[in-house]
Amino acid sequence: MSAKALLSSANDRSDAALVLSVVRLVAAVSCGVFVMSGAVVPAMHGWIVGISSFLEKAADPVAEAGSQLVAILLFVTMIALVVQLLKSRAPLALRALGLVLSCLASMALLITMAIERIPGPIHLILSCSTLALALAFSGDVLARRALVGLVPLGVAVASFLRGIGAYYVERASAARRDVEMLQSAFESARICATIAAVLVVVTAGYAAYQLVRAERRRGIIATSIAAVASLLIAWRATAPVDDGEAAWSVLVRRTAQEMATLPAPHLPAFIAFFASVLPIAVAIAVISVGRRQPVVSGAFALALLAGVRAEVPLLGLGLAVGALALSLDRRDIHGVFAALSNAPRADVPAGSAPTTAEPTTAEPGVSSEVPGGNDVEHDHVVVARPLD
Repeated sequence: MSAKALLSSANDRSDAALVLSVVRLVAAVSCGVFVMSGAVVPAMHGWIVGISSFLEKAADPVAEAGSQLVAILLFVTMIALVVQLLKSRAPLALRALGLVLSCLASMALLITMAIERIPGPIHLILSCSTLALALAFSGDVLARRALVGLVPLGVAVASFLRGIGAYYVERASAARRDVEMLQSAFESARICATIAAVLVVVTAGYAAYQLVRAERRRGIIATSIAAVASLLIAWRATAPVDDGEAAWSVLVRRTAQEMATLPAPHLPAFIAFFASVLPIAVAIAVISVGRRQPVVSGAFALALLAGVRAEVPLLGLGLAVGALALSLDRRDIHGVFAALSNAPRADVPAGSAPTTAEPTTAEPGVSSEVPGGNDVEHDHVVVARPLD
């Protein structure tokens, strides 16, 4: 391999490391914006008398601006990941699939950002393309014997099941069928929602297990706090309503109701609220303490945020970005991207200035060329992935 080819390969790997390094940051911003704009701010409407004017003038515009910011961040991150995918040695079919589906998702996302009400076909294209991206690339991760692909795969399957049930109910309502048919469709949708809720809870539990394995003590503390917080929020959401209830308790109740999904699963109310809050709590825990594996932490958080609502444009796009990031990260199994961009050279002491070789003059009759030309192959180079 020539020196020019080696330099080009190193630059490509450095670019891939840079793209993957921002996934955790994007996931952190997405977590904060989603919790505020998707749950807390809507729950504040009607919370306290006289707060409506403040929400209309300040909180709602800030929440909308945050959602637009997250949409731009996810869009740019997805494009950068697809570019690195095209440069990688992934199978041609996988690269072509990623390119086509990402183009469809990008087109639909740009349309949704430009209009206020999303048309049905555009919403369907965006949902299907992001779910297909998540399924394809989480399957690619599992094909490489990396069980971390179970998290985006479980979330994608759960969202697909719930989406099928909701679509069936909507079609039955639009066709104006009789009451018995509507009840049958609604019961089928609730069964799908129940399976989806159980699957997401199991997926969140597996993500928490991976966090504990990677972070040990910090992981145990973070996952314990997430579980206890989910239990307390579910308890407050199902507690009897009291006229003298504290303002913070009312806000917690309303926030939990905003996180819940419809149709409601065939589960007790307490367990249903717990199942809707736990993935978000685990996502916050993963993104807070998951430092040893930042790409995995960011991908887990983006996937768990989607939960069973991947049909929401931003959440579905985040799920697809997480699956893409995991796929690229698993193709760097020995940490070559990170090592080439961060690790110092072994033959240069830390803090020393780079040195250049002094030109030598060959003796008469002695050739200065390396046998076999200037192309030198470096074999048996092993680079270990850094722990942090």
